[in-house]
Amino acid sequence: MLKQNKIFSIFTFMALLWTAGCEKPPMVVEEVPDKRSKPDFTNALCWISGDGHSESGFLCSTEGKPYVVTSESALQAESGFAIQSLDGTVWKTKRVFVSAATEAVMIELMEHPEGMMPVQSLRLPDPAVKPGDTVLVLGVNNGTMVQRTALLGSVGQDRLNIGRLSAEMSLGSMAAHVNSGKAVGVVLQRTWLSEPSANIGQDAVFLMSEPKVERFVQRLDQLAKWEVLDLSGYRQREAALKQSQTEVKALLGYLTGQRGSLVGQKVDPVNFSELHAARKRYAASAAIRDLSQSDRREAKNRLFRDVESLLRRAESRCLGKNWSVGQTVRTERMLRMVKAGLAIMEQTKKNKEVEDAFFNELY
Repeated sequence: MLKQNKIFSIFTFMALLWTAGCEKPPMVVEEVPDKRSKPDFTNALCWISGDGHSESGFLCSTEGKPYVVTSESALQAESGFAIQSLDGTVWKTKRVFVSAATEAVMIELMEHPEGMMPVQSLRLPDPAVKPGDTVLVLGVNNGTMVQRTALLGSVGQDRLNIGRLSAEMSLGSMAAHVNSGKAVGVVLQRTWLSEPSANIGQDAVFLMSEPKVERFVQRLDQLAKWEVLDLSGYRQREAALKQSQTEVKALLGYLTGQRGSLVGQKVDPVNFSELHAARKRYAASAAIRDLSQSDRREAKNRLFRDVESLLRRAESRCLGKNWSVGQTVRTERMLRMVKAGLAIMEQTKKNKEVEDAFFNELY
């Protein structure tokens, strides 16, 4: 009986071996990272900095040439800008292109950055993109990557609705569709210009405060009509615009009585070399309190002419220039500030008490 059991066990074992030999071996599958479900967009991120200000950007490739997509605000530094990756490598730039309809900017690089992987853009509509899909918004704040997850609400004609974007997502950040592994948008902003108020003083104070802005995701596939930007001319126009903004804000601060502190901002009249020259001119001739009535009247007239001249000069700077899209919005705001200043000045001249107070404030 024992011998039969041993023979049975031997035959059973051999049968099992034969059966195993006849089965196909399990297929060996090399594990490859699923780039569609877990894409790494960070290898395309960069940041653009200058004069203590920075914005985000990301690397893409068009017709084999490397470009950085960002926002026009990245170009506004007076001393120029520098583009660098997250590891601090500086990228050399060749040309800058601006969009004719948005504040989007494309900066052409001298060469493809070593080790960097440009993102591909996705043309919409696409069957792979549907409401509820996950969208990653990635940017760089002063060299540190910031990433937020959102759900795609809808695809508009030129924008993607992914809900409200916080201020920590800097302009030029990339919006990427996770399922496709491709970029679909860039973070830009819109500046709100409200309708003029019937109260000129209130309208002036509103215009002097920081403008209300809305951040949104601009569709990449809707960016078109690119034009080469003359950076030298752009910076000259930017410097003139900033100087005019400072001067007009300070003048409105005097005209509205908001000179001391205005919505958390200090209004500094030191920029008015012409206005200060007028003050010194009269102060040097005699003390204001000792001026005759006719001399005082002349001093007032001269003062108002100086103020109007400054406002008109700021107005002329806003007209007839080849402004970019971003600069155009700010010049429109400037023109409204000038208009409010001129209107307040006319009202001031009609009220002797207000006129005297304004004159005494400046002298």
